[in-house]
Amino acid sequence: MRRVLLFIALLSSIYSCKKNKMVVVNGKVTNKLTTTGVANIPVTLYECNGIPQKCFDVIQESNTDVNGNYSINFESPALKSHKVGINNNDFLVPNQNNIPLYDNKLNKIDFELFPYQILKTNIKVLRHDKNWLQIDLNSTDNFESYGYLFYNNENPLIDFEKTYIVKIAAGRTYNLRVVLRNKRGPYTYTQDEFFNKLFAATNSDTTKVDFVVQ
Repeated sequence: MRRVLLFIALLSSIYSCKKNKMVVVNGKVTNKLTTTGVANIPVTLYECNGIPQKCFDVIQESNTDVNGNYSINFESPALKSHKVGINNNDFLVPNQNNIPLYDNKLNKIDFELFPYQILKTNIKVLRHDKNWLQIDLNSTDNFESYGYLFYNNENPLIDFEKTYIVKIAAGRTYNLRVVLRNKRGPYTYTQDEFFNKLFAATNSDTTKVDFVVQ
């Protein structure tokens, strides 16, 4: 009887090994500008499903320690694949592309990310000779593309002035753009005029930019 129980336990162990796999990943999250580790950054393990694969299901999350280190260990069904990435937080800009993991081995994945800062921009548009106004912000460097649309609507018949406050990545370069155009119908634009203000976001809490179009 004991031999039978041992045999059943062995079969169960073999079946379990085929059915499951270990997903192991650790690394460090650092501030790209200072190269120091950052504490309390959530590192998320995602499960991938479907064809093409979509990796949105959160399986486990680990916050970095005081030195920026993290570690995740997870037993997963054999047919599943996984990725790891930085989730939303208040300190570092999340990575846009999560990183695939290998099964049954130690994945060493470090993240080096830009810190957040505040952009405070005051924009004045004193031109009224075109009927449509667009104001946007776009990155101009070679890192992951960033864009933000502040305004895209009728050009007021009085002077336009507004202050926008948004989070951006410190240490990057940007173009603040104003577009004046005549709009004919829902999608047709003519006689576009572009006004650009280039600036660099320094490694500080806030960057202030004033932009006047006249």
